[in-house]
Amino acid sequence: MVDLSFKHHKSLRLIVVYLSPNNLPLNHQVLNKVLALLNECLTLHLTSIVMGDFNVNLEKLYHNLQHDIKLSSPKFGLLKRIINQGYIDTQLLFEPSPSPTFNHISRIDGIFVHPNIQESVIHCRTDDCSLYHTDHSMVVCALSKSDFIISNSNATQKRKHLKRKIFQFDRMTDETWANYALKTDELIIESDLHRSSASLNSQTAINSLNDSLEWILRTATNSIIPYKWSSNSHIENH
Repeated sequence: MVDLSFKHHKSLRLIVVYLSPNNLPLNHQVLNKVLALLNECLTLHLTSIVMGDFNVNLEKLYHNLQHDIKLSSPKFGLLKRIINQGYIDTQLLFEPSPSPTFNHISRIDGIFVHPNIQESVIHCRTDDCSLYHTDHSMVVCALSKSDFIISNSNATQKRKHLKRKIFQFDRMTDETWANYALKTDELIIESDLHRSSASLNSQTAINSLNDSLEWILRTATNSIIPYKWSSNSHIENH
């Protein structure tokens, strides 16, 4: 669970769920915990998004709800509760017959958003990820950034207390460049990026690889390259 706060905008609570295929006591605990987190959103004025692997055939769930067939499993119980509370299955907003997410056979993963932010959902799709070995497809949901984040004005950028981090590449030596190369290699190994499949057959896979490489370079840069803090009033070297 992660809470995200945005100045002058809605605050979000992201709840990630995993329901076991056969551990009934654990699923009861997950059900109670998720419902408690959702109830807490009312008092904290949070808008929630529930996502994860529910290990429930969603099409079967909707069929049973439509025909008023009894749902006894707590796995069904959690989804029934959030659907009855008006949460939106984001795949259904863009696919009348949503793509399967498990072994290309059934749809057991999903992202459900509170109705308050339904209009903020700009896209949702499933995609395979060649960077990871999994029998699940990813459910990718995009929200409109402008509904949550206000761009800083020029006046805000000019406030005297605002500092900028400036990297001093001119202070780099052969030794520090060698350390930088070693650091990037270390981060690539730690993230298992060197084991990733070379096949980048979708835009999502390319974006994911780009995000990973960007994080590695940013982390190595912050760790190795000298920098200074610059503001309108003074400069601090590091």
